[in-house]
Amino acid sequence: MEWECKQQEEAEADKTMEQKMKGEQERRKKKEMEERMSPEETKERILKLPEKLLAPQEEKHQLFLQLKKVLHKERKTELKEQNDLTTLTAAAYQQACPWELPSSARGSPGGCHSPKASQMAPMYAPLPHSSVPPHCHISYPFSNTKPEFCEGKNLA
Repeated sequence: MEWECKQQEEAEADKTMEQKMKGEQERRKKKEMEERMSPEETKERILKLPEKLLAPQEEKHQLFLQLKKVLHKERKTELKEQNDLTTLTAAAYQQACPWELPSSARGSPGGCHSPKASQMAPMYAPLPHSSVPPHCHISYPFSNTKPEFCEGKNLA
C-alpha cells in the first residue's frame, strides 16, 4: 500500500516537472522568434497589439453593464421586499390595536398609545371642587408661574 502511494506521488511529481519543462521551452521558442524578427516584423506586431486589446476591453464593458443591471434589479427587489415588510408590519400592528382610530381620523401619526389631542384629558386642569378661591392664581407643575399666592397673601 505504501509502495502504491509512493508511485502515485512520483507520477504526480513527474507530471508537474513535465509541465514546467514545456512552459520553459515555449518561452524560449517565443524569445528566439522575437530575437529573429526583423524591425519591420516587430513594428507590424506592435501595430496589431491594440487590435488584440479591443476584444477583452469590449467583453469587460459588456460584463460591467450586465453587473450594473443585475445590481439595479437586486436593489429594486430589496426595496420592494422592505416596502412589503413595512406594510405587513403596519397592518399587523393595526390589527393588534382594534380600538385605534383609522389613520384619517387621527390628528398625528402614531400607534396604540398616541391618541388625538382632543381625546386626551387635560393633564393639569384644576379640580372641579377646588378649595382654592377663584380669585387666586394657581401654579401648575412644570409651569413658569409663581407659587400659589392669593393676591399677595400666602395660603399656607
